[in-house]
Parts: sequence; structure tokens; C-alpha cells
Amino acid sequence: MPQFDRMFLLHRQVVAWHRPYCVDLEESTFSHLRSFLERYCDGINSDVPPLPFPSSREHHNFLKLCLRLLSNHLALALAGGVATSILGRQARPLRNLLFRLMDASVPDEIQEAVIETLSVGATMLLPPLRERMELLHSLLPQGPDRWESLSKGQRMQLDIILTSLQDHTHVASLLGYSCPPDGPDVPSSGPTFAAYPDPSFGTTGAHPDTHLAEILMKTLLRNLGFYTDQALGELEKNSDKLQQRTSSSDSSQPAHLHQLLCSLQKQLLAYCHINAVTENSSSVALLHKHLQLLLPHATDIFSRSAALIKESSWNGSIREKLQDVIYVSAAGSMLCQIINSLLLLPVTVVRPLLSHLLDLLPPLDRLNRLLPAASPLEDQELQWPLHGQLTEN
Repeated sequence: MPQFDRMFLLHRQVVAWHRPYCVDLEESTFSHLRSFLERYCDGINSDVPPLPFPSSREHHNFLKLCLRLLSNHLALALAGGVATSILGRQARPLRNLLFRLMDASVPDEIQEAVIETLSVGATMLLPPLRERMELLHSLLPQGPDRWESLSKGQRMQLDIILTSLQDHTHVASLLGYSCPPDGPDVPSSGPTFAAYPDPSFGTTGAHPDTHLAEILMKTLLRNLGFYTDQALGELEKNSDKLQQRTSSSDSSQPAHLHQLLCSLQKQLLAYCHINAVTENSSSVALLHKHLQLLLPHATDIFSRSAALIKESSWNGSIREKLQDVIYVSAAGSMLCQIINSLLLLPVTVVRPLLSHLLDLLPPLDRLNRLLPAASPLEDQELQWPLHGQLTEN
């Protein structure tokens, strides 16, 4: 197919197309490619290829080339800055088709082409933010045994959605602090609190609508808890063994689950600090609801960890694996970030959380005392007044 070298005027922006094998950037192009794929993907593993292909090899090669054409057109749309509208009504059926192919039994070369197409066009194929949230809720497991039940396509779709929500503008929109961006993910240098909110995500009076964020944060925390409970259970079950085998659950949690929850927490805490919110704010109410779930969960993690180390103090591998489990749990780096941020907020905002914070201290103290370096550090602190003499100038 010849290379097209054309100039288009799109939204007052002149874009030059210099891409081999690109026909035209219109919705109809993507519609034709989708029709080809849908029609000829049926019976892909059949011994008799569909007409007009004389062999399965040519049939598979045709599908692979269709996917490459689709990938090229998606890449050109992104490069030209027209990704937001070019797919039109084709985004949803294309997305469903590609993820269906991920779960189908197809030749490796076709699956590689599908993965490449999804990697290139992920931001274009995803639905708007609110619809993306509904899709995320439908994909996130609702029980501790659901991770393994997710198909390869569902896990990839879940990972792409979680990745797309990492952008600060999307996080601010989820919390009701700004408008959902109309375009694809645009890198942002920091939290965004000044934009006027969209009515569907916006505020009632002076209070942001945090209902969507509350549901999402609760779901993310619950899923993070499923992973932590499963990982701790594996360690408790095998605490009497010298060598710990790596559990399959270690890698079952999507990589961006923890990061998205941390991003939501950071933006919420930053908003509460920057805007000097009062205890009547909807953001403070969201903070309280979230931490009233998170802090007891962290307390339980510390209690189980202390009991586990006490029972298997002779087993160094348990401590190493436990360290990894705690760090990515609600009691790890996430908790450190929250506690330090709470110190910046008014006392009236933090006071309702005091009982949960106090409950956290006894199991944390027990865990600290059981760690190998606890005694030397304690002795060092006790000796400091004796050896740390002030020198006079």
C-alpha cells in the first residue's frame, strides 16, 4: 500500500501524516478494520479456513496484518493529537474485541499483535472516566478467591485501567476536585485543585462530591487486604519450614493497585491541608471513613506479624518475606505517608481518629521489640546521655 503524505486541518491544528500503510484517520477506517477482525476471527482454530483463504496460514496472516494496520492507525492518531474523537462509536466494540482475543485460544503471533495493539492504543480505547470507574468496579475481585478467576484479558484490562488512573488530573476528578479531562492521559506535574468541577463529578455548595472516591477507595483497600491476608496466611501456614517456597499469590495483585490507592490518599490529604478544611467538610468525612477502615486493618497486620515472628524467630526467611508483605500492605509505606500527613492537619480533624491511632501502638510496639535490631538500638539510645557530651566552643 503506498505511503500517504497529506496535510489535514484538525481543530485549527495542521498535522502532517508521514506513516506507511495508513489509509485515512476517520471513524470509518476503524469500523472497516473491526469488521474484518470480527468476521474472520470466528473459527480461527478451525481446520477449514473461511473463504477466500486457501489455508489457515494465510487466514492467520491476514488477521495479523489487520491488527498491525489497526495499531498503525492508533499510533498515528496519538501522534497527531486527535485521539480523543477519532474512534467515535468504535472504541467500545474494538476494546471488547481485542480483550476477547486475549482470552481466546489463538496462535502466538496473533496474540502478540493483539498485545502490541492494546499497548499502543490503550488510552484511546478506554471509555470516559465515569464509565471507566464502572468497568473497574466490575473487574476488581469482590472476594479473596477471585484473583485467580480473572482471565488474562480481564487482568490486562484491569491493569490498563489502573495505570490510566495514575494521572493527577484523573485522581483529582475522582475526588471531585476538578473536571474529568476530555483528552487522553496528559502528564501532570502535581496535584490539581483549582479547576472548575464538572457537574457530574462536582460539588454541592462548597463541598466536593466524594461518593465515587469513597466507593473506589473502599474497594481498593478491600482488594489490598485480600492480597495481604492471603500472603500472611501462606507465611503462617509454612512458618515451621526452613525454606519458604514462593507462593503464586505473591504476584497476583495488579502492580498499580497499591499506587492508585496511595495517589488518592495523597491528593485527599493534600487537599485537606492546602484548603484548611474543617471537620464538617465532605473531604474530611471521606478521610475519616477511609482511615476508620484502614487503621484497624493495619493494627491486625501488626498483630499477626508480631505473632508470626515470635513463633518463628529462628527462621530468617520468614522475616525477609514478612518485610516484603508488610511494605506493600496498608501497614507499610502507605501508613507512614498517612501518619506524617495527619501531623499537618488541625487537631479537630484528627481527633476522631485518635482511638484507632492509639489501638495501633501496642501491636506495633510488640513487633518492633521482636525485630533483631531492637535491642542494640534500645541500648544505644539509653547510653546516649553518657557518651553524647556537648562540646563547648
